[in-house]
Amino acid sequence: MAEGHSMEDQRNLVTAVKTITENHWTERNSPVLLSALPQLLEGEAPDFRAVLGSRTLKAFIKETGESAGYKLVEHPTQRARV
Repeated sequence: MAEGHSMEDQRNLVTAVKTITENHWTERNSPVLLSALPQLLEGEAPDFRAVLGSRTLKAFIKETGESAGYKLVEHPTQRARV
């Protein structure tokens, strides 16, 4: 967790990622490209970069995904998806 941000801030970011990914799956029947997630998060959690601190979004998803109900799917030749 980034310095100066509470566990509540982190939980809000987890909730935003889960909401975005679930909505995307429901509407498009496909996962969200990891590269598209920051733009989508701007609307749900505008301070997400501050909450991440020095972590990448990819690292955050790997760290929180199992307990939050989402996961990062990677392929050696395709872009990562959530």
